[in-house]
Amino acid sequence: MNEPPFNLVRVFYLPNTKTIRDFQAVATLVRSTVDLRYLFTYNAARAIAIRGTGDQIALAKWLFNDLDKASIPESSKDSATHEYRLSPTSDDFVRVFYLAHATTPDHLQETASEVRQKLVIRRAFTYNVPNALVIRDTAQKIAQAEKLIQQQDQ
Repeated sequence: MNEPPFNLVRVFYLPNTKTIRDFQAVATLVRSTVDLRYLFTYNAARAIAIRGTGDQIALAKWLFNDLDKASIPESSKDSATHEYRLSPTSDDFVRVFYLAHATTPDHLQETASEVRQKLVIRRAFTYNVPNALVIRDTAQKIAQAEKLIQQQDQ
């Protein structure tokens, strides 16, 4: 059996999540996107402990930072690209899209469903508070998703 060693542990704090529900939504999104087996939450302190490989910890850190900043009003409206490449030798990317015109959680979910179905993307997850859609796939699929999201988010 050739499993990677899940020997690193890291604790993250998400002080900008306003409710327990938002905090739990971020935890679930990160767990699913990063493929984490071990993730534990402590609601009162807004703390999340994870155990995984170095690559998993690095991606989780990036996602937690990006999504926690987005929980602050107006912070998600910057023009920076919210993209993470897992390694220089792989075509495995994670991109966070912030939809400016998704006025309801249903609209965000509909956009995510359309992206999943039309492009056959397995890992597309939403976080309602900042209207975020997180996608993990190849660069080509993410570029296609960007075009589709731009069409939907008008």
